[in-house]
Amino acid sequence: MKNIRFYFLFTAIFLFTTIGHSQEQEQSTKKLYSSASFEMIFSFADVNSDSANYSNILRFAPVFNFQWLINYDMSKNFGVFSGIDMRNLGFIRNQTSTNPQVKFKHRSYMLGLPVGIKVGNLDKGTFIYLGGQIEWGFAYKQKEFINNNKNKFKEWNSDRMNQWQPSVFIGINLPYGTNIKFKYYLNNFLNEDYVQYDANGGMSKPYAGQNSQIFYFSLNFMMFEPIHEYKEKF
Repeated sequence: MKNIRFYFLFTAIFLFTTIGHSQEQEQSTKKLYSSASFEMIFSFADVNSDSANYSNILRFAPVFNFQWLINYDMSKNFGVFSGIDMRNLGFIRNQTSTNPQVKFKHRSYMLGLPVGIKVGNLDKGTFIYLGGQIEWGFAYKQKEFINNNKNKFKEWNSDRMNQWQPSVFIGINLPYGTNIKFKYYLNNFLNEDYVQYDANGGMSKPYAGQNSQIFYFSLNFMMFEPIHEYKEKF
């Protein structure tokens, strides 16, 4: 919890400092600007369990992944950024130790605050970037498939998952706005301490002893392009 409070404090200082610089910079310098983009996510998870065998399946999430960033380019070769984003994060797993096999789909919509740096040729749009992020999961959904039967449910602010998800990321930005990112989450997605009760009042922990750390690759377009520039193009 201390790390989360420190992260929010650091982000707030970064944003206020950046906004302060905006009052001193003329628009023609183009050092301070905002950008926005959508993200297409290809996710996996490091899934293992003490009591069952699972296989991992690629999950493709092309929609409702939006990023808005404030960029401050200190020079032609170095810049910093922060902002806010929302993404559809999750993973798919097969429980292969049962007959029939059971497939689970877990996902949550996440609100996040990224902080990062950019190093390279910022003028030409060829650079690498890296940073960290904290995200809050607010809309959890789970699907369970057994043969042709499907059970699903949704929960707001669910205790089934670890709602606060820190992560680290690294990416490369290419000319014309093409961008590739890799991201790794440091916490288990599912909450091992979650307790559920059946119709007879029996207690169980469905995620106990399970590891489920998500990582993904994503395609981003126009992620660091100034909004006023590509609005003029289109």
